[in-house]
Amino acid sequence: MVFKKFLYICIFIIIVIHNFELITSSTTDLSAEEQILITSSTTTDFSAEEQILLDPIFFQNEICSFNGEIDYANADIDPVTKYYINLKCICNQEYTNDPKQTLKINGNLIQCSYQKKRLFITLFLSIFIPVGFDHFYLGNNIAFALIFLLFCFTVIGNMYRFAISPEDDYLKNKINLVFFVFIFIFIFVWIGNVFFIKFYGKDINGNELVDDFDLLLK
Repeated sequence: MVFKKFLYICIFIIIVIHNFELITSSTTDLSAEEQILITSSTTTDFSAEEQILLDPIFFQNEICSFNGEIDYANADIDPVTKYYINLKCICNQEYTNDPKQTLKINGNLIQCSYQKKRLFITLFLSIFIPVGFDHFYLGNNIAFALIFLLFCFTVIGNMYRFAISPEDDYLKNKINLVFFVFIFIFIFVWIGNVFFIKFYGKDINGNELVDDFDLLLK
């Protein structure tokens, strides 16, 4: 009964965190006029007013998803239109480029649209709810499943064996001894996972985690 309540609480925390990510994540919604201008066509097919809108500078905020600034120092200039091309954004610390992004504005790929996962949330889950929810938050479903199964096997197995075995002779039974050893294996995985997340943690797309503590100092 206690384990069931604990599982419900963990699921509730994951739902809250997931909704928080959806609320705080940045999205780029283009207007009808902007969608028309998402093209690599030459300027000869447009009126004077439309040619002005073809300048990527007009959409510099949209190109960087309002989460960064364009690096004009390293941008190329089209010899015909005299417009900047192949623009690259310098993203804010909390954002990076979405590897699945394909939408372009005037030939420039939309950037800085992917919000990085947060180190504080990941460490909190790995330390206080060590059942794999930290990897679920990062999108590493295989790691989540393995740690969750290890937790269930260790905790439920020991609870069941302890309930049906005499207290004084618990470790004399070989099956009980195996379950007891898994307690130390789980603790080793728990501590190792915390250190791994802190120093090498990345999300499913290989992006490094945002150092929340560093952001709080700003």
